[in-house]
Amino acid sequence: MKCGTIPYRIIRISIRQVLTMALLMSLGSCIKEEFNSDVFDPTLQINPGVAVPIGWAKYRLDEILFDSINPGELVIGQDGFISFIYNQDLISVDASEIISIPDIMPDPISINTPIQIVLDSSMGVIEYLDTIDIPIALNNTTGAEIDRIVIEFGLLNINVTSDVAGLMWIARFSIIGIPIQQITLGDLDLSATDTLESETIPLNPSNVLRVSVILNLLPPTDESTLIIDPGPLIDIVISLTEMDYSVIYGYLGSFAIDVGPRILPVNFYNGLEEGTFSFTEPSLKIEFLNSFGLPISIDLLDLQAIGSDGSTTQITGDSIPGPSNERIIAYPRPGQEGMSISDSILLTRDNTDNLFDILETSPVGISMEVNGSTNPAGENHDNFILDTSSLFISSVLILPMQGYADLLLISDTLDFVFGTFYDHPPEEIKQLIFRINFKHQFPVDVDLQLYFTDDSYMVLDSLFHDPADQRKIVEAAPDENGDGIADEFEPAPIEIPLSQEQIDNISESHHIIVKGRITTSGYDSQPLENVRFYSFYYFNAHIGAIAELEINSDGL
Repeated sequence: MKCGTIPYRIIRISIRQVLTMALLMSLGSCIKEEFNSDVFDPTLQINPGVAVPIGWAKYRLDEILFDSINPGELVIGQDGFISFIYNQDLISVDASEIISIPDIMPDPISINTPIQIVLDSSMGVIEYLDTIDIPIALNNTTGAEIDRIVIEFGLLNINVTSDVAGLMWIARFSIIGIPIQQITLGDLDLSATDTLESETIPLNPSNVLRVSVILNLLPPTDESTLIIDPGPLIDIVISLTEMDYSVIYGYLGSFAIDVGPRILPVNFYNGLEEGTFSFTEPSLKIEFLNSFGLPISIDLLDLQAIGSDGSTTQITGDSIPGPSNERIIAYPRPGQEGMSISDSILLTRDNTDNLFDILETSPVGISMEVNGSTNPAGENHDNFILDTSSLFISSVLILPMQGYADLLLISDTLDFVFGTFYDHPPEEIKQLIFRINFKHQFPVDVDLQLYFTDDSYMVLDSLFHDPADQRKIVEAAPDENGDGIADEFEPAPIEIPLSQEQIDNISESHHIIVKGRITTSGYDSQPLENVRFYSFYYFNAHIGAIAELEINSDGL
């Protein structure tokens, strides 16, 4: 938006000097370059008189909207078409927040001998075989059946003790064929810790991690004989702690992803001083970016518009996902580990009952709750989850600036010090006429009003007193070639004589406040006419005043 106030150059015309050409030449010499003297025509057959340009205003639609609305939300397409877009992140859920492997500390296992054993140097190695089944669980899931886990990091702790003195053992441990630890121990208890990194560990059915144990009981190396009575030979305690996974494969069961109430702020209407804009093609999009390798069913609950008074109105429609209208969002499949798949739910006036009507009420926000549940169809062993998997949900309200409107869009201030315009008593002014010349590309009628204020911006009077005065309506620019874009339009200038009472009221004025209310054709009648708004649309006005003075020539 560009506007300016012209430094006043008073043109006084005596009875002997009623020369229109001289008046025009004088005006041209005192006006700023931006003020187009060819546009403002002050010539009137008045005598004597003063004529002066007051100011000019140049408005581009994108600049007006940037001034009144949050500029981060105004989007201009390549063709100049304007849209308002409001974004709000709803939630970001990471796998580590949902699924984890708890510490695993099963009960000790004892290896016993049912018979008496006599050991001497003539005997060979006695071998004992056994398995330890360690159940693996996942936190926060129900019914998971794990096929295999790729361990990022974990600690395997082995503690071996024996109450039989003089034994010599070699103990070997493996997890489903993967060697973990070999321990040679004598009379002393022994604890050992092994680090698991980047190991792929398959699980038996029922989420069991099977640990194989091979114990070799060595005969004495001297000539002594060792007699072992029936009973416990050795106790083994195995635990898994600090377990982090890279990937878990299998059926990961059912777990919930709940997003509590979130609000998408809509401040378009907050930025309007008066009135409203009715968007004919609004859309609300819920966007998903998902790297969980399993189906997730989404419910969009309590979708409501929030009024400025805090009241709420439910947005309804069969296309809104809910318990009876399941929507499974896109997700990566086996072979796409690590990929994020995008998806969205788009709600429009066509697939909802009342989205358009609700936006007509000028809401300040839209509230919603998004809930998700995994594997709604039941068991599916194609599931996988990475430690880096995440689900990101956001909302986007898109308001293409196409529709019908009745709103105050132009509000500006010009300097107008009456005492500089005319430094004699206002009673000497016989007639005062304001003339405004327009050139614009607004496809809407502009209801114009000028307010005269004192130096503290208290309103002294207005240019138009009659609300039905058609002179204050600047006609909409037409679309002559039917391409959907308004053409440049230069309506006839308006001339507004001020009454003597108005002249007296504004004699202390210091400013002029310009107000422009735009109204699309047919706003108050049917059918309503929709218009499209482009960033390059402009509205120019040149404001000037011409006065006829009632003084004698000797005073000039």
